[in-house]
Amino acid sequence: SKIARVSKQVLGSNHTSTQLAESLLKQVKMRQVVVVTLFQALRYEDDGEKIIVNGPHWSEEKEIIFDTKDAIPVLGTPVICHGLIESNHLNGKIGEIRDIKKKRPAGRLGHMLQYCEKAGRYVHFEDEGLEPRLVKPENLRILFELPDE
Repeated sequence: SKIARVSKQVLGSNHTSTQLAESLLKQVKMRQVVVVTLFQALRYEDDGEKIIVNGPHWSEEKEIIFDTKDAIPVLGTPVICHGLIESNHLNGKIGEIRDIKKKRPAGRLGHMLQYCEKAGRYVHFEDEGLEPRLVKPENLRILFELPDE
């Protein structure tokens, strides 16, 4: 957000670099989950038991409620760990999903099906002292608001 803000101040809102920075920022801020099809995740309700999503057609402004357990975060989603017992030192740690434990065969169909599985997600943590870990989807919550730097 800092790059977009500075670009707007220095170059103006109509400059190509500013527009590109704002477009990329918008993409980075969008949180998505798969619930049979791809939806935009908006927020949690009922203490994280329900997730509010938009879609599946982005032109519609329709919010839908699903059980959180049925919404699986996709690659690139910022997450926070919770409910871990054996690795409880990771609870509250922020990371990003960078890979999915492969259970399906390679190829296009296998690639799409892995998003629908409850297979673990490889989380790369913000804390550089932590190694990437395989975490079950039920122990991840989407981080909708990133902390200030």
